Amino acid sequence: MTNKFFSISSLTLLCLLSNNLHSMKRSPRTDFRQETHNIQYSSRAIDGYKSKIVDPGAPKDYGYLAHKNRFPSIAKVIKEWNPDICNLQEIQNPNPTDGIDEVTQYSDFFGEAYDSRSFHFKPSKRRPNQYLMTANRKSLTRVIACASYHLDQWVSEGRTGTISHSKIEVKRPDREIGEIVHVFNTHFHPEQVGGMNTAKVMPHILENCIGEDYKQERITISGDFNTFLQSGGPEQVRIIKEGCGMQDAVDAATFISTNDYGQKGELATHTFYLFIYDEEALRVTHPECFDESGGFLQMPIDHVFYRNLRGIKAFVDNRTIGQLGGSKDPRLNNVTPADHFPVVVDFALTDY
Repeated sequence: MTNKFFSISSLTLLCLLSNNLHSMKRSPRTDFRQETHNIQYSSRAIDGYKSKIVDPGAPKDYGYLAHKNRFPSIAKVIKEWNPDICNLQEIQNPNPTDGIDEVTQYSDFFGEAYDSRSFHFKPSKRRPNQYLMTANRKSLTRVIACASYHLDQWVSEGRTGTISHSKIEVKRPDREIGEIVHVFNTHFHPEQVGGMNTAKVMPHILENCIGEDYKQERITISGDFNTFLQSGGPEQVRIIKEGCGMQDAVDAATFISTNDYGQKGELATHTFYLFIYDEEALRVTHPECFDESGGFLQMPIDHVFYRNLRGIKAFVDNRTIGQLGGSKDPRLNNVTPADHFPVVVDFALTDY
């Protein structure tokens, strides 16, 4: 039986890329014959973040964290992991801080070698977003179809979020016809009621988007689920796993670097720290990150759920901008490129 390996990466700038990115070659892997990478990389719109953290009462001004100052490091991370499919979340068009069209910025970065599709969600109290899904044309035969939805069309109570669905044909070296993988990119609202109700209807969403036989299909659902402990996060994860018959690659993900955000080689205890290792600011802007005694609630809020695929390896890229080569502004060197960490997963396509 011949396997086709690929990877998915996700950062709430969610990414799934391939073996080549702008003709960049990666060092050959010895553990399998072919590979692709799926990165979930989450880069939250800095404007929404900045508007909170610069409010009166916030301890500091973090305007230097504007997306334009962090983009070179985000681009470097994506190039280094070189995934096959990249799903980006919370990008803006235009960015109200500096007027940059981030959708075009990322599309130009990936270039013609990638099939880039953007998903625009109209302003809504249900967590407005804009996504970009990018697929490597060399490792992926074609993007067959794409669609996007507000999750409140399935959930009547609570604040929900948004989701995109891309049907992609992945090449196999042993067959003329590729394998279909359904790639979902989502962003849940952190409200407990909406998040819990959305988790409960995920099987119905898959059935609605794919069909009644969705359990026979290869599927990944990744993104920012905002599964904070105070929002009932562990229960939401359990409901999705059991209801959809899925595993979560983040359960076995390890940190790749040692710094204030984590320890290299250890299981990733969290995927989010809001750019800064500054608990004073974090308590003002995101009190849901702390328990009643004031301790930081360390648990992943970004996930890569999958079924009918074999997870090989999973990583959380917790490197700072300083560890990625540094910035002209020294204030950025202890900052991560985005408020969420990239989650990188290697998968295998196996016969089943």
